[in-house]
Amino acid sequence: MTKMKHENEIAGVIYPLNKNNFGILKERKDPVYVKFLTRTNSKKPTKLHQGHLLFFYLSGENKSIVGYSKIKEVFFKTPSEIKHNYINRIQMEEEQFNSYILYRETKPLLLLGLDEIIGLKKEIPLDHPLTMTGQYIFLNEMKFLLGVK
Repeated sequence: MTKMKHENEIAGVIYPLNKNNFGILKERKDPVYVKFLTRTNSKKPTKLHQGHLLFFYLSGENKSIVGYSKIKEVFFKTPSEIKHNYINRIQMEEEQFNSYILYRETKPLLLLGLDEIIGLKKEIPLDHPLTMTGQYIFLNEMKFLLGVK
């Protein structure tokens, strides 16, 4: 039996990113978005899974959604595993990553393996601030963001 998609079902997430990091990620082959989660439940650390969409919110001057990508895989790795295997695929250069992980060398990070990153022709401003924790989006919101009726 096929699972029905409901309007209140999580369809993706919006995560903040600065303009430079968005550019780096767009240039990566097999891009991977990496992020520490504020709260993680060991039984179900995230509600994201393959097929969801990741929307990119520029947190600087724009405060707008500028692109998106389909999530191919969701997994967790330690900073050392990321440096060893993924540093040339993530949205940061190694020096910035080292600053990001400062004092959290053992805490696992969320990694989202992505399909092609699609930049929006017209940015979508948000009518509310978005914190570093991001925001889950539901099917009806995703349709709105993508201009689907």
